[in-house]
Amino acid sequence: MTLIHHNDPLGQVEILPDEAPALTVDQRSVWLEVQRILRESQTGGGVQPVLIHGVTGSGKTEIYMTA
Repeated sequence: MTLIHHNDPLGQVEILPDEAPALTVDQRSVWLEVQRILRESQTGGGVQPVLIHGVTGSGKTEIYMTA
């Protein structure tokens, strides 16, 4: 008797969605401010650093990824 074991190398892989998740109300508010700062830097206002602060899991990374 021959035993054959097939291992699915992608069985444990989580496939990410094609689209970014929708921003929360707070994230959207921050994103609008970041957009305003980016627009000003493009119209000769100089580049301004943007620091987003918040607790772990508050959605900061999603704002950076959107930018």
